[in-house]
Amino acid sequence: VDRARAELRSGSRNRVVNNRNDLIARYPFVTGVKTGRTRRAGYLLVGSAEGRGAKVVSVVMGDPSEAARDADSLALLRYGIDQFRRRPAAVAGRTYAEAGVKYFDRDVPLTVPDDVSLTVRRGERPALEPDAVPELEGPMRAGERVGTARVVYRRKTVERLPLVTAAEVPEASAPRKLFETLGLPLTSLLIMAILAAGALAVLRACAVRKDATGSR
Repeated sequence: VDRARAELRSGSRNRVVNNRNDLIARYPFVTGVKTGRTRRAGYLLVGSAEGRGAKVVSVVMGDPSEAARDADSLALLRYGIDQFRRRPAAVAGRTYAEAGVKYFDRDVPLTVPDDVSLTVRRGERPALEPDAVPELEGPMRAGERVGTARVVYRRKTVERLPLVTAAEVPEASAPRKLFETLGLPLTSLLIMAILAAGALAVLRACAVRKDATGSR
């Protein structure tokens, strides 16, 4: 169907069959399918082709000659292919969402690990809708999956992609966790209390040593 000629083997005999659809040999994007002719229907051709990521089929009936049949089929196939475009749905490394970092006043960009393209009608484009957790807690390496991104075309989800971190998520130190949990006022009071307790312990130790020295 998609070859200009084929060799058929039957026992010890070989036969070469030429495809009556001469568009196959002349145009690489044409892939088939079947020719025909009757007195009432004239010259017929069911054609098929591939291009711009799409597969199209044409049907021509009632043409007066093979040349007219081929010209009409080619025009239909080219028109069909021209109605489609290959468009990027997702680009690796591009920021599609951001997530906050727990204990830090910063965000980490989120992306997809691979490029994804989609065949769509001319003038239309797919969309990418991310769904990720609002906050992350480190440590996390760049490239770790933290959510899902949906490729949407004509209001339908056609593919789901992993949503990953585009940068490292830092781990918070113990003092930072304490500060971010309690806030500045409570953290200051706690530090003052610790310092006061330490000073009191030092004073008591000095008093004990003084009493011990005086009793000798």
